[in-house]
Amino acid sequence: MRVQKLTRSFDSGKSAILYDQYIALDWSLKTMAIAHMSRRDAHPRIFERETDLKEAKEYLGSFKGRTILT
Repeated sequence: MRVQKLTRSFDSGKSAILYDQYIALDWSLKTMAIAHMSRRDAHPRIFERETDLKEAKEYLGSFKGRTILT
């Protein structure tokens, strides 16, 4: 998975529709929750576990295509 840092807002002509995967990450000392949704999904799937950086990297690395993470 390639990660890019955005230093400016989206251009007015661009849209989030350009992405294949939409991912939201919630991280705390005890729990991590990752919500994932592809373009075709109606509802997100949620992966919730005890906080583990290695497991999070493996899970996030499994997605193919253009991905946006928040």
